[in-house]
Amino acid sequence: MDESLGSELGRKRRGRPRQYATPQDKTNANVEQRRAKRQKATSDKRAEQHAHFYNAGTLSLPPVSLQVDGGASVQRSDHRLESAAMLSEIGCHAPELDGPDFSHLLPPPTPPLEPYLPGGSPLGSDEVPGVPLLVSGHSEGDTENLAPMAAVDTMETSPPADADHEYRVKRLGRQLVQQLVKFQGCCTDCHRSANVQHDQTQREHIGLAAYLENTADICPEVLSSTRIASPEDDLSGKISSSDRRRVYCGLGSGGQAPHICLNEDELFTHVAGVSFDVDSVTGFPSNLAIAKQGIRWSPTQMPVSDLQSDLHLCPRPVQYLDMVGNQRRVYRPVHQIPHYTFGRLIGFEDVSLYLLFPNLYREEQKSSRLRDEDFRTWMDGVLLPIIHNHYSNSHVQHYPSSYDHSKYNATARGIETLAQSVHPVVREQQLKYYLPPESLGAVWASIQHAVPEPGFRHFRDITVLLQAKNLKVLTKDITWSQTMARFRNYWTHAIDEEYVTADFYFDVGKETCPQQASRATSIGDEGVLNGDIDNLACTPAGTLLYKRCCLQSYSHLAQNDVAAQEIEKQMFYPFSMLHDTGSLTVETGQRSSRRKAGLLYCTLVF
Repeated sequence: MDESLGSELGRKRRGRPRQYATPQDKTNANVEQRRAKRQKATSDKRAEQHAHFYNAGTLSLPPVSLQVDGGASVQRSDHRLESAAMLSEIGCHAPELDGPDFSHLLPPPTPPLEPYLPGGSPLGSDEVPGVPLLVSGHSEGDTENLAPMAAVDTMETSPPADADHEYRVKRLGRQLVQQLVKFQGCCTDCHRSANVQHDQTQREHIGLAAYLENTADICPEVLSSTRIASPEDDLSGKISSSDRRRVYCGLGSGGQAPHICLNEDELFTHVAGVSFDVDSVTGFPSNLAIAKQGIRWSPTQMPVSDLQSDLHLCPRPVQYLDMVGNQRRVYRPVHQIPHYTFGRLIGFEDVSLYLLFPNLYREEQKSSRLRDEDFRTWMDGVLLPIIHNHYSNSHVQHYPSSYDHSKYNATARGIETLAQSVHPVVREQQLKYYLPPESLGAVWASIQHAVPEPGFRHFRDITVLLQAKNLKVLTKDITWSQTMARFRNYWTHAIDEEYVTADFYFDVGKETCPQQASRATSIGDEGVLNGDIDNLACTPAGTLLYKRCCLQSYSHLAQNDVAAQEIEKQMFYPFSMLHDTGSLTVETGQRSSRRKAGLLYCTLVF
């Protein structure tokens, strides 16, 4: 070994160890530090400009003396229900089911402008598929809860674009009529040939009832016990590992899952009833004055919003500042846009009104709930001064005077009962106040006039969302005319149709059920007490299920009805882990011609 090299290795180095392995690493680190410093300075400058611009102070709002005529003008006409579904912007007259007149719920047949998608390019009008009409008239059977929701999510409307759009609208109307009148699925011959093929391919044919009976004694029976099990019972030792796989995984001795043959349990019934319903409504009204009887107003935010899904609507544009201060414009679902529940409609309490604030969206947000500082500015600077300006003193004396006032009122009872061991009330109450309908139009006009002012510009593009859910039982009837009569009894009483726009969507359903209702035998049943169980057994309760082959048949028909470049989302949901039954949802794509014509989605469920 060289002496100089040996002395160098043996010499003990002093001082701190090197932070960087090579000079190049140190150079790269210095470059990154300088870049981060510049970005931080730019971000701080942008944040200061943003805060100075938006926090110029809460200005007092001048009184509005202008007479409000209801906001944006909407043409009134006799709106008809097309093809047993509330089709937005449909102007054709489809065959009626059982009455001369369906409804007058829709705006004039003015098709919307082509929506701009996140990609930036507008949808063209050259996507008309030249495919035959989707009509499936087959034998009646099984169950059907068909919920076609007619919808086109757009920002503006315009006169009819061309004849192709009118053709798509009329064609879709005929299709929806067929879906509500006819059974959607396989024909009798298809089922017969499928059964022959099934008998040839499946070696074991076991019904669901027989399978459950065979597996009933595998697990120890604890539900009928009058006491809680103890360690001495050794319940875990009474079931083997193979039985555990059979119970929890559905695997037999050979590691194969048994095929439950529903044909073994199939019962034919000729006593089934059909009913129609309007299950839900959602839309974007042009004015708060849509509430004909007034609004039950909520001055505080809900802890957790009840708007938890996109409602199958197209994403809407939002604006925000990114981490480096650049302004961005993206598209987000409605439930991800900052919002809060403004209130419910008087006379139709199932209808909720939400206020959407697309300019309050934050890139890092974890919740769509408005931040406390934003909601304080909204209440103290915009909403409360306007409400106090347009309503009389006899009304406003019952309303909160500020954000803090409403918050303290909502939490007062919860704080007063903290000394008790059991709290009889929730921590925060959802207090509500009545807003009469006479001044709602003026309130909305004043809001539109106030939000462009300095200090409130982050509230611009405020949008009203109307939603009503779980109306099925409320509107259900055996004929379409009676169903619409029930629905319109609530709708016309609470909704001012002058403010109904083309962006309204109605979920219409048809349901086929056995005439004999299911019943649960209780201990107090007179027949059970008298020992007369034969009468209960001779009329067993039944459930109608969709066969998988019928759902696949409808799926193929839906796929054949769209062009090659269009995309439709189809989801099959098995029922209780069974292979041969389930439900199907078909959602039209944003570029789909059927969506532009008015159809948002169809659902076939048991």
